[in-house]
Amino acid sequence: MNTCGMALASSALLSWLLACPAAFAAPQPVAPLKVRPGDVFVVRAPPGRGTPESARFLGRTYPPIAVSGQREPVFLLGADMDTPIGRELIVLARSGGDDQVLEVEIVVRPFPEERLTLPPAMVTPPKDLEERIAREQALAAEIYRTSAAQGIWDRGFSRALEQKAAENFGRRRILNGIPKSPHAGQDYTAPAGTPVKAIAAGRVRLARDFYYSGLTLLVDHGAGLVSQYLHLEKMLVAEGETVAAGQVIGRVGSTGRATGPHLHLGARLFEQRVDPESLWKLFAEPAR
Repeated sequence: MNTCGMALASSALLSWLLACPAAFAAPQPVAPLKVRPGDVFVVRAPPGRGTPESARFLGRTYPPIAVSGQREPVFLLGADMDTPIGRELIVLARSGGDDQVLEVEIVVRPFPEERLTLPPAMVTPPKDLEERIAREQALAAEIYRTSAAQGIWDRGFSRALEQKAAENFGRRRILNGIPKSPHAGQDYTAPAGTPVKAIAAGRVRLARDFYYSGLTLLVDHGAGLVSQYLHLEKMLVAEGETVAAGQVIGRVGSTGRATGPHLHLGARLFEQRVDPESLWKLFAEPAR
């Protein structure tokens, strides 16, 4: 039996979260997995009777996902940016077997404050636009609720463009002195016209011009994951179209509520607002 197999004492179940270490000494108690608000992370089920069928975490049920290079299905889980600090449980359900319980500690993640000055109409829109804005928000919310049950991607995730993130996910925004909702994505400053790529294979669920986000693409990757590409100068795909990982789907712009050319890249995992920067390294290491 290899070293990982020898470590499967009931008190060491969490050693199978993320990649099981290549080698370690005698079995020891394992501390809860530490997760920050906004993080996406991978869970691999410990051995047990029956096939892993679902993972329940923070009131949501996640399906198993087959990923190239992984010997067994995995679970892609997330914590919303406003998840309270404290201990939580992951419950893995198996067919014909007992549930397995893993412990998670949600740790503090400080979010900075950002103050912006924008045209008044972009902060407090005219009354005659309120219906349009509500309709657009409801349409996007419906897409987040109805992501495809099965994962469409199979090889992990890649960046939408090469520019460095502004690290402004979760920033509490004060617009023209008025507190607004937190910034639920990452901004990447880039010249207008810079190609924007799909972070993984998926299906375009929305390609429209929204009041706040401008030219907007929503790509459904399945298993609850939807990526957002906002403020585009141009969209190069249409609703219903299937896209490949790394395919150019649009170009950087400054449409909608934007102070200059940039890409706002967002991600929703079963409606939770998660940081896209936590996706890139999930499957970077070879399976063990």
